[in-house]
Amino acid sequence: MGYEIVIDNHCTKVYNIIKQGHNIYRRLISMTNQEYMNNWLNELENLNGVSEDTISAYRTRLTQFIGSLNGEKSLTEVKRQDIIKYISDSNISISTKQNRQSVVCSFYNWMSDNDYVVKHPMMAKVRLTKEKRIPEFIEKEDWYQIQDYMKKRMSERNYMIVYSMLKLGTRVSETINIKAEDFNFNECEVRVIGKGNKERIVYFDKITSKVLEGYIKRNNITGYLFTNKNEGKLTRGYINQILDKVSKETGIKLHPHMLRHTYAQWECDRGTPLEVTQKQLGHATVVTTQIYQEIRSQKVKEAVNN
Repeated sequence: MGYEIVIDNHCTKVYNIIKQGHNIYRRLISMTNQEYMNNWLNELENLNGVSEDTISAYRTRLTQFIGSLNGEKSLTEVKRQDIIKYISDSNISISTKQNRQSVVCSFYNWMSDNDYVVKHPMMAKVRLTKEKRIPEFIEKEDWYQIQDYMKKRMSERNYMIVYSMLKLGTRVSETINIKAEDFNFNECEVRVIGKGNKERIVYFDKITSKVLEGYIKRNNITGYLFTNKNEGKLTRGYINQILDKVSKETGIKLHPHMLRHTYAQWECDRGTPLEVTQKQLGHATVVTTQIYQEIRSQKVKEAVNN
């Protein structure tokens, strides 16, 4: 005489819940917050298109978030209000709040996908309205003053770092990775590796070409365009130090992205089509570049009214 075992849908659901709970418990054994973070970042490092700068920025943000828990909770115990508290600091900008939320949510997407948490603590994001900020750029008179100071008081290399960032419109991360062989001076162009390891060609004028080619030839540069005393690649921090010193000595506000803003604004001011400037800067959409055209229109309006 045989027996027929019947498992209904309810039993199946209960079994799956128990199984999921067992899997989560098994994964949680001896895992620290630091280990969760490291495992996530290690996986990101193996993905194509994720730069070292991005990994470093994610590590900084998640370390801050872990610190905000004051050692009282595991990352598996975090609730929605814990994340909201972290991103709601009144002393930071909307952009920083958005960045904090984005990183933490990405982390918990990974936690959820790997069954480290039963429920994603931030399924619905907090709506943060970003203020429209006007990019800061350098007036040409101030640039002439900066040039004069740097040529007299700083090394040729340091001057050329600032000069190239202004004339090429490159980010710091792009600038420190440019090599001499990336240039084609006959065509006045340089190959640049931008965000997400995306390659683009940046074009420049003949005067810039002559200045950059002369610098490379005088110094017999064959590798990275800019290196330290040990012929190693420069760091972002070092370039920040250069600009901080120039700003302090000249009294002119100056930071890395300001050079890029200046490049974009000067291009718009001289009538370069918006789509061209977009491609030069490596912006994903023309919307990001649109702000420079709006500034130009406002300047024209003010000139007419005055």
